[in-house]
Amino acid sequence: MSSNQVALGAREKTLLVLELRPHFPLANLLRAAEMARSSFYYQLGALRKGDKHYDLKAKIRDGFNRHKGRYGYRRVTAELRQQGLIVNHKTV
Repeated sequence: MSSNQVALGAREKTLLVLELRPHFPLANLLRAAEMARSSFYYQLGALRKGDKHYDLKAKIRDGFNRHKGRYGYRRVTAELRQQGLIVNHKTV
C-alpha cells in the first residue's frame, strides 16, 4: 500500500460492495475488496440491525452536556435512573 492509499475497514468495504453490487458480480467485488464472503454477510447483518442503544446515547450525551462535562458515568447513570430508565453503569 502506498502512502496515498487509505485502508478501509470491513464496514466501509461492505458499503462499497453494496453500492457496486447491481453493476458487478459479488464474487469479483469481494475479491477486489479483499473481503471474505462470510465477513460481507456478517457486516451486512450488522448494518441492518442498527444501533440498539441509539436513544440511550442521546440521553447520556444530553445529561453530560447539560452539566458541562462535569458528570462522570456514576452521576449520569444515577440521573438516568431517576428518570425511570433501567440502565447498567457499564452501558453508560
